[in-house]
Formats: sequence, structure tokens, C-alpha cells
Amino acid sequence: MTTIQLYRKHKAGEISREKFLYEVRRDNNLPFITNLTSYNDAVKILKNKGIVTEVDTKEAKADEAVKAETKAKAPSTKKPSSLSIDVANPYEYRHGLQYELEQGDDYSDEALEKAKTTVLKNLAKDANFYSTLLNQKQSHYEFKTPETDAPGMQAKADGYLKKELKKDEKANVKDSLSKSEAAKGKPKGVKEMPDKGVEGKEKTIKEGLEEAKKSKYIIVDEEGDYQLDSNAITDYLKSVIDPEEIENVDIFMNDDEGYSESSSYFFDNDEDPATITNKEVEDWAKQELSYWLFSNPDEFPSKGMSEDIESDPVNGDSSAEGQFNDLMSRYDWYYEMSDDPRKYDTGTALDQKLKSLAKTIGTDRAVELFNLKAPSDRKVTSTFFMEVKDDKHAKLKEALKKALRKEGETEDENAKKSAVQTEKAKLIALSKQKSELQADTTKPEEVKNAEIKGIDLKMRAANNSLTKINSGKIDVV
Repeated sequence: MTTIQLYRKHKAGEISREKFLYEVRRDNNLPFITNLTSYNDAVKILKNKGIVTEVDTKEAKADEAVKAETKAKAPSTKKPSSLSIDVANPYEYRHGLQYELEQGDDYSDEALEKAKTTVLKNLAKDANFYSTLLNQKQSHYEFKTPETDAPGMQAKADGYLKKELKKDEKANVKDSLSKSEAAKGKPKGVKEMPDKGVEGKEKTIKEGLEEAKKSKYIIVDEEGDYQLDSNAITDYLKSVIDPEEIENVDIFMNDDEGYSESSSYFFDNDEDPATITNKEVEDWAKQELSYWLFSNPDEFPSKGMSEDIESDPVNGDSSAEGQFNDLMSRYDWYYEMSDDPRKYDTGTALDQKLKSLAKTIGTDRAVELFNLKAPSDRKVTSTFFMEVKDDKHAKLKEALKKALRKEGETEDENAKKSAVQTEKAKLIALSKQKSELQADTTKPEEVKNAEIKGIDLKMRAANNSLTKINSGKIDVV
């Protein structure tokens, strides 16, 4: 209702002055009339503004007629039930036709006309109807009703959500079993597996013991953990090492920085202990002992060649020529260049054996057989197999050597004591250096660990030298 209509009804007695004043005060189009404005002031302001008049003029009626006509022609906010193709979004229209035809799987003219009508109706409801529809179908998200909307999940008096517990209908308890489940007999066609009497941890240990039986070097303790059998490894090392080094096996096995340290890392890798073969353990033991003795994993002092020289021929030929050929198949052509004195001694002993056999088969035949297998730079002549004649003064020379050896024993003892003191002093200095390095907090851990490892290697070498000096295996000059 307009202000003029309101004023006319007030003048006609249909509306009281209080009602009129209340309406004009709350009209947003009349900001100049406030809650403090009186009735008389409000009427005067409205008249001065030309909003109300005392007389019904033709102009006033004409204005009201125009306003009524304009209001009648105002566009409706109600959405139409369908659109025409001229005002539809072409992008939405094209995708809508494609979608509707695919849904019906029919591309005839009738289906096309029906699809057009459906698309226009949907676009009349929502201009982005098909974009929204297609995006929802392509989305991989699944929108579910919040759990808090479910019955029994509303907040309690203390403010917490308390989910009501429901009895599990399928719970395998006596009071909820169905008749078929509660039956004492077993279902038809089901075979009952026999009880073997071993379960859980005991079963694991039993299986581990069975697997460990396959290896003579690996055992399983009561907790089911794999361990190396130190006694079996000791026996193996003594059976393959040079007899002169046998006592070093016991020292290595009892050394905290020897076998004890090495064995603690044996099972640290991801390999299944049950798959470790006996040969792998044997190779590992020889490498660790070799590294402990010589700081090199590839210098294991094997019995090897020295025993092979005295053994029977491999090919079964017991004749002198057969033995000669057998020794030649194992001959080290460059033993003189080896840094290992054991290899040099083995090669020298083999030469003596070959020269001894050459007396039986003849020097010429020995030269022929030797050169048949020798490399081009290792060929020999008959002089190689000739024996050096006895020296007339050999006995005198031997007596002189004994006298010199006796005089040198005292010097050797002094030199030995000096060497022992040197090695001990070296160990003390290295131990002190290691302690200072461990207490140093300024160096990074990686650098510190690398330097400590180097010191440990030096200490191990000094201990080995000290052991060999005391046992007389190293000649001190």
C-alpha cells in the first residue's frame, strides 16, 4: 500500500492516526520521518514533499493508474516450466542432448525431439543443470550422511558423543547362537583336522629347530632366536688352517674384538637364517679370521699346498711321471713374487719335490714335462733340475753358522724385548688416543666413528704382532 493510499484511508476513517503514523515511521522510503516525528509534523512533511494531498486531482489518479500498470507488467520471479532454444545456453544444451540420448540409447528422430523437450525443461529449472550432473557423476567422492546424524549418536548431557552399544547378532557366544550353530555335530562334508599339540610360540621354536638341524653351524635357542655354534666353527677352522696357525684360532674365538664382535653382526641382514648354507658360514669364518690376522679377508692361511705336495696323485697314477704331472697341475708359476712367505715356502718345497722326481724320470723328460705346462716366460733348462754339488767346506760353514747363531741368541732376546716394549707402547698410545676421541664432542659422529674404526684396526694389528713376537713366529732383527 502506497503512502497516498494510506493517507486517503486515514482521511476516510478506515485507519486511525496512530496506525497511519506507525506505518509512515516504518516506511524505508520515508527516511525524513523518524520515531520522534509527531503526527502533525509527519503530515506537513508529506504534503511539502508532494507525497500526499488533500484533494483527489486527475493528476494524482493518473499517477496511481500508471503505477498500477507498471506493477502489473513487472517481470515475474517465478521460473518458467520450459525454455526456448533461442535463450538456452548452447554449451549446456549440447551436453544435455548428448547425455539424454546416451541414457536412452536411441538416436531416432522421435528420441531426438523428446530429448530436446527434456533438456529445455531441465535448463528452465537450472541453467547449469547438466554441468552439475556430469561433475557429480565424474567425482570419485562419496558423500555420506554424517555419523552424528544417526540415531543414538546425539550429544549427551556431558557434551560427548556416546555411541550406543548394540549386541552383535553374529557374535559367537552361547546366548546368541542359532540352532544350527549351537548343534554339537559338525557340518556335513567338513573334515576335522587332527590336533598336533603344538601352537603359537612353541610351534615357531619347533619349526626353527627343524630348520636349524639342516645346518651344523646354526642353532636355535629357547627363545627361538638363531645363534652361531662357536664350537662347530672352531673345529672347522682348525681343520682347514695351516697347522702353524692353529693356536691363533682359539685366540680369535676368545677375543672380544674377534669372533664375538663379528658374530654379533652375522644375522643383521634381511636374509632368512634358515636359507644360509654351511658353505656360506665357512667362507664367512675364514674371511673374518683372515681379516683379524692380516687385516685382509683374502689371505686365509690354509693347509692347502703343503699337504697337497705330499699327498697321493689326484689322477691315481702312482708312477714318478704321474706324480710329476700331478704336481705341475698345482704349480704356482709366480710364487717368488708373492708377499706372503707361506706361498714362497710352498713353492720352494714343490720345486724340491719336482727335482727329486726328475732323478727318476730323467732330466730331459722332466724339462719336457715342465715346459709343456709352463708359460712362455717360465720355461726352464736342464740346469733347473741339476743338484748342487756338496761343498767341501760345508761342515765348516755349518759350524760357523751355529757359533754365530749362539752369539746372536742374546741379541735376539734383547731385540725381542725391545720389540715387545715398542708394541705395548703403541697399544697404550692408541688406547689413549681412542679414549680422547670418544670424549671429543666437537667432531661429527660419522667422522668420529671412522677414526675410531681406524684406531681399532691398528690396535688389532699391534696385538697380532705382539702375539707372534712372543710365540717366536716373527724374527726380530
